Amino acid sequence: MKTTESIRVPSIMLTRDLKTNILDILKAKESTCTKKYGYITKICCIDKIYKAYVNTADSSNIFQVEYTFDAFKPELSIVYQSIILAIFPQGIIAEINGCVKVLIVDVKDYVLVGQVINIRLNEIAFKSGQYQCVGRVIENVPQSQKI
Repeated sequence: MKTTESIRVPSIMLTRDLKTNILDILKAKESTCTKKYGYITKICCIDKIYKAYVNTADSSNIFQVEYTFDAFKPELSIVYQSIILAIFPQGIIAEINGCVKVLIVDVKDYVLVGQVINIRLNEIAFKSGQYQCVGRVIENVPQSQKI
């Protein structure tokens, strides 16, 4: 994915390594979550620096930057491979793609922590900077439908 954003760069980072320094600032976004993009899993590269200016209100250096990143946003109706993290009498907690936790309440088969299972999300909500999901176990899924 690509996006363009205004990035605040401290004066001490205005060096010959400016592009690397801006990339370091952007990498702080890794492992964060937004409603628009989902979980930012990796900041890949800076594609272009469009313009730079000094903010007259606080004298900060602002750079308009286009960059490429990888993200994961959960969707309904897709079958995901997930790992079981915890088992409770009420259900299990599984994780998709190392970032999205899913509650599964109708588990009928014997399962173990660490086991890989296929699930489909029934409900997705974005709250407090993260996705909250409820899903169900899916049996016998063709490889072409798994993510």
